[in-house]
Amino acid sequence: MANVRTRLAVLGSAAALAAAALVPVQLAGATPAAAASYEWVALGDSYTAGVIPAAGDTFEVPRDGCERTDQSYPQVIDRDLGSLIELTNVSCGAATIEDVTFNAQQPIGRHLPPFSEDPDYPFPPVPPQSEAAHTGTDVITVGVGGNTLGFAEILFTCLQLGDGSGGVGTPCRDDLADGIPAGWPR
Repeated sequence: MANVRTRLAVLGSAAALAAAALVPVQLAGATPAAAASYEWVALGDSYTAGVIPAAGDTFEVPRDGCERTDQSYPQVIDRDLGSLIELTNVSCGAATIEDVTFNAQQPIGRHLPPFSEDPDYPFPPVPPQSEAAHTGTDVITVGVGGNTLGFAEILFTCLQLGDGSGGVGTPCRDDLADGIPAGWPR
C-alpha cells in the first residue's frame, strides 16, 4: 500500500509540475506582456476523463459517449489556468493504448447492463485520440494503460477471490501474479 501511495504522490507531483510549466513567468522589472496561450491536448482513458460519477457531471456537448466530467484533472487545470491554456480534451472512458494511438474507439457511455442503460447507446466511433495533436500543440498529456492490461477484469477477479478467501492470505496475488507484466504498476 505504501508503494501505491508513493506512486500517487509522484504522479500528483508530476501533474503539478506539468501545470506549473504551463504558467508563464514574469521577470521582476519586466513590462507586463500579454499572457501566452499554450495549446494542450489531453489524451487518455477513464482516469483522465474522470468517468466515475464522483468525478463530477458529464459535460460533453454534443455527447459522444466518452463520459468526460467537469472535475477530471484536465478540466480542473483548464479552469485554474484560465486563458493561459487552450485545452482540447479527447480522453475517453474505456480507451486502450491502441485507441489513443491508432484505432477509432467505440465509446460505451454509461451503458453497463444490467446496472444502467444509456439511452444514447450505441455511440458512433470517435477518432484515434492522437489525431487531436498537431504541430501547434505545446503540451500533450497521456494517461492510459489500465484497459489495455485488463484492469477491470483483474479487479473483478480479485474481488471474487478475496470474497472466497475469508480475508485470509493473498488470493489475488497468488492467482494472478504470473499473468501480470513485470513492473506493473510501478
